Amino acid sequence: VSVLYCVFVYKNRKTTTKTMPHEDYRKYKIKREDLGNVPHFSDLNNPHFAWGRGTIGANVLRQSMLEYFQWLHCIGNWGEDHSMCKKQRWFVEKMTFDWWLEKYDDKKDLGHYDYTILYGAAPWRGFVPQYQPVKENRKGMYEYWADRNHEPHFDPDGL
Repeated sequence: VSVLYCVFVYKNRKTTTKTMPHEDYRKYKIKREDLGNVPHFSDLNNPHFAWGRGTIGANVLRQSMLEYFQWLHCIGNWGEDHSMCKKQRWFVEKMTFDWWLEKYDDKKDLGHYDYTILYGAAPWRGFVPQYQPVKENRKGMYEYWADRNHEPHFDPDGL
């Protein structure tokens, strides 16, 4: 196919606008005001680091290790009982594989991260704390989970 033919076809193409199958489709749109303050679950999407569950796990492992260091820095500066650190620990437990979480916790118990925990120092040069306070107005994933009633919907004894 020649280039001139491609240019001719491109310039003479007909543009059609796709319309909805019915005329009054806008009346079925859900208004944002009717939804209220819905939680948003984009909290695990950290823009500083690559995130991908569809890979062999390298990005997930890297992200979970970085989040673990965020938690260590938080407890070094604010204490383990602070709400911000509890939230960060929750994120660490949600995104880290159990086997790696046990290894990180074992290394913490052995004193590998004492410099960060005891002195609140950054684990490496250029470290930027990214843990956030607990949200009150528009809830994120942690706040939505913390507000839930964790009672089962069915009677386990009735089965």
